[in-house]
Amino acid sequence: MLILDCETSTTALRSLAAAAGVDVLLLRRALLAHDPDQLNEFGEEDPWVAAPRALCAEAGADITKIGFDGAHYFHGSRVLDPHSFLTEGVLPLDNMLDRLWIDLHTLCVDRMTPEQWSALRQELEGDTRTPLHDRDGAWTYRLKFGTPAHYGPYASLVRQHALEPIDGEHAYVKSPEIVEDIARCVDFDLQARFEAKAKSCLVKIRIPRVDQHAVESALLFVWHRLHQRPLDRGSVYGIDCQGRVPAVDVMYVDEFDLGGRAGKAPPLLVSRHRARDCLTDQPLCTASSGQADE
Repeated sequence: MLILDCETSTTALRSLAAAAGVDVLLLRRALLAHDPDQLNEFGEEDPWVAAPRALCAEAGADITKIGFDGAHYFHGSRVLDPHSFLTEGVLPLDNMLDRLWIDLHTLCVDRMTPEQWSALRQELEGDTRTPLHDRDGAWTYRLKFGTPAHYGPYASLVRQHALEPIDGEHAYVKSPEIVEDIARCVDFDLQARFEAKAKSCLVKIRIPRVDQHAVESALLFVWHRLHQRPLDRGSVYGIDCQGRVPAVDVMYVDEFDLGGRAGKAPPLLVSRHRARDCLTDQPLCTASSGQADE
């Protein structure tokens, strides 16, 4: 099976070359021959479409004919129990919301009784308008809670984007948006309590969906990394998994310490959790960012 894997630029380059039916070194040479900072050389067409097409053609491949049987994607999150991904898979919002409320209450039992916590949720999700509904967190929570299109789960094609998102993208490994929504609806430090207890995770999953936009994004990712350029929005590609990703499709769960981010150090890979029957085990790294093993 041909699987697109953007864990590193090396894995991405190899999978792209295999799907294109060209030599890895030939494709690498074509990418190195052009500077990512000179996108205008590919004409007036959308450069994020024109550049991948031209670069593939230079290596002797037609990008429209590059096909994959699936891809590995990366789901960023922060949870109290990273092992739950290995036993239950990655759940959409409607499947994990009850547990989320239970877990969050364990962090604030000194501030709210079970009855008060339950009343907060009922008021937040209820149709009767109250002053609580005027809070920013309430509006964004209700938007997600009431719209199946927001249930996800979501995942990024490029590992680095999931772990160290560019400006304008949410850092899910720091905190899920839904947790931030709930935290803004209470008058104590729930967000800080959550971040102190929860683990930052990156979950590598298999999804049998790859379109041409994903191929273009993967090529742009490799191109920028080969030239040691910062990644831009051209290689940002995410998917809505549209329902539960079963545990059998979870490759591993990486747990990170984000403490070094204030000093601009890469996130520290604390541990890698894997299912026993996973056939793609990899050595545990001591430190990692999206650029590991390039």
